[in-house]
Amino acid sequence: MTVLASRESNGEAGVRSEGAAPSPNAALLRVSVAPPNSREPLSSADLSSGAWRGHHFASDENWPASWTSTERRKLLSPDGRSLLKFEGLGRSGKAVMMRARAIADAGFGPEPLDSGDGFAAYDWVAGRPMTKDDLDARMLRRLAAYCAERPTICPVGQSTTPSQVELESMVATNLERAFGTRRKMSLRVERPTIADGRMMPHEWLVSPEGISLKADGAAHGDDHFFPGPTDVAWDLAGAIVEWGMTGATREAFLHAYHPRIRRGSRRANRRLDDRICRVSSRVLHRRARELLGHGRSRASLPGARAVSHARAARGGRRHGSIVVLPSPGE
Repeated sequence: MTVLASRESNGEAGVRSEGAAPSPNAALLRVSVAPPNSREPLSSADLSSGAWRGHHFASDENWPASWTSTERRKLLSPDGRSLLKFEGLGRSGKAVMMRARAIADAGFGPEPLDSGDGFAAYDWVAGRPMTKDDLDARMLRRLAAYCAERPTICPVGQSTTPSQVELESMVATNLERAFGTRRKMSLRVERPTIADGRMMPHEWLVSPEGISLKADGAAHGDDHFFPGPTDVAWDLAGAIVEWGMTGATREAFLHAYHPRIRRGSRRANRRLDDRICRVSSRVLHRRARELLGHGRSRASLPGARAVSHARAARGGRRHGSIVVLPSPGE
């Protein structure tokens, strides 16, 4: 297998668990790095591998966790007014750009401009990353509106079918690893979408005028990690866990979400959304406490809510996953 990379990396480290012995198939993996003269946008700073945090947070003590080895290439434009982010080449890159434009057109994110060779230029949002303290009634409605609109603005293509079997298997595996019990799950996909997958507070930027915009919302829902194309309930669960919603706040969020979807599917969605949100919330909080209790550094914790051991090439099988949620996470 040949991996085409934009920079030097330990290729095998990205396909095996931390602390695991080298894979006997390691010799089959070859990493090919783009030549030095390949085109990359001019920039004044490299914000890849978590370096973007230094531009948003005054102290590294406030940095959200980042799985730096899997971050996409990010650059700051020479005039400091644009974030240049590698979104992908060919058909995959085009799909990400279309989703980014749809998110912007719906008023939820910054406008992307195609910079060529897989890079998109996003306006640098003057403002700050949000925190859990920003969760008021207005932000609850904003989050609910975003989740309600996500299946429309980021639909699943006709040639793509969300895998219900893999989703159920993943949730059952997470339950077993978190609680020591295995239960057969039945989770219908009612409102399929390319999920955001990054619903943490710091992924929302608030401008001086009080406008909240979603960053990094176009690519993660259809990459090499779970969930892949799935029900929007994945993002509902993500918002509940990552913003720390409990009790009345959680119910207010779900109540704000449901009136925004089509009436005909509201009852079915209420059952599905509530089930996934509550199951995911319990599993994620439990695994987060376990991992943090074992002394894992918040700066090194991977932030995907369910990180698969491997997600094979498109159309391939996804394997078992471990829930790892830092608080907050990246």
